[in-house]
Amino acid sequence: MTTFILKRLMMIVPVALGVATFTFFILFLTPGDPATIIAGPDAPAAVVDEIRTSLGLDQPVYVQYARYLGQLLTFDLGQSIISKRPVAGEISRNLPNTFELLLLTMLLTVLVSLPLGVIAALRRGSWVDTVSMTTALVGITMPVFAMGLGLIWLFGFQLRWFPIGGRGGPIWTAEGLSHAVLPAITLASSSIGSLARLTRSSMLEVLGEEYVRTARAKGLAQRLVVYKHALRNAALPLITILGLQFGFLLGGAVVTETVFSWPGMGRMMIQAILRKDFPVVQGNVLVFALSFVMINLIVDLVYALVNPRVRYG
Repeated sequence: MTTFILKRLMMIVPVALGVATFTFFILFLTPGDPATIIAGPDAPAAVVDEIRTSLGLDQPVYVQYARYLGQLLTFDLGQSIISKRPVAGEISRNLPNTFELLLLTMLLTVLVSLPLGVIAALRRGSWVDTVSMTTALVGITMPVFAMGLGLIWLFGFQLRWFPIGGRGGPIWTAEGLSHAVLPAITLASSSIGSLARLTRSSMLEVLGEEYVRTARAKGLAQRLVVYKHALRNAALPLITILGLQFGFLLGGAVVTETVFSWPGMGRMMIQAILRKDFPVVQGNVLVFALSFVMINLIVDLVYALVNPRVRYG
C-alpha cells in the first residue's frame, strides 16, 4: 500500500507539468491581447506597447514559457494581470467556497441516489422503478445552466423559498445553507441520475448472487440482506464512480457558480477568461487538475479499505 501511494504521489509531477504546458500554449494561441484589454480600446499604441512590455508579453514564447515554469518550481502562480494581486491569494480566497459547494453536492448526491437506486432495484419493473429511473434520466440529460435557471425561476421568483444568488456564509449556518441549496441541487442533478442508475444496476446484479440467496434462506431480515450483504458489495463500483463524478462536478461548478453568482473558482475562471487574465486561468486549471488527482488517490485508498481482496504492491 505504501508503494502504491508513493507511485501515485509521484504522478502529480508529470500531471502538473503536462497541464501547465497545455494551458500555457492554449492561452498563448487564443485571440486577443491582454495589454489592449488593460489599456482600453481607445488607448494609444504607445501605451499598449508599454503595458505589453511591462507584462513581458513582447518576449518570444519560449522565454515566456521558461519564465512560467520557473515560477511554478518556486510554487509561484504569478500575479493577476487585472487586479495585480498574487494568483495564489486569489485562489485561496475562492477555493474554500468551491469545495464547500462541492462537498454539499456530494453529500446530496449520496443521500438521494443510493436510496433511489436501491428502491428501484428492489421494486424492479414497478411504477416506482419507472418513475425513479425516468427522473434520473432527466437529471442526466438536462444541461446544468437550464437546470439552474429553472430552479431560480421556480424556487427563487415564483415560490420565493431560496435566494437566487451569492453566498450567504458558511453552509453550516442557516443563511449560508439557504444560499447553497439551489446551486447544490443544480450541480448534483446529473450526478444523482448517474449514480442512481448505476446503483440500481449493481444491486440487481448482486441480489442474484448465491450468498444473497443463502442469507435469505437463513431467515435474515430483508433490511440486513439488502444493506449488510447486497449494498456493501454493490458499493464497490460506486466508489470509483464517485471519484470520477468529483471531476465532473469541478467542470460543472464553472457554469453553476456563474449562474448563481457563487464566489468560487469556477466563476473566477470565467471572469479571468473574459478579461484575458492568463495567470489566473493557468492557476485555476492547475489547481483543478491537482485536486482531481488527489481525489482519485483518495478513492483508490477507500476502495482498498472497503474491498479486502484488493492488494497494492
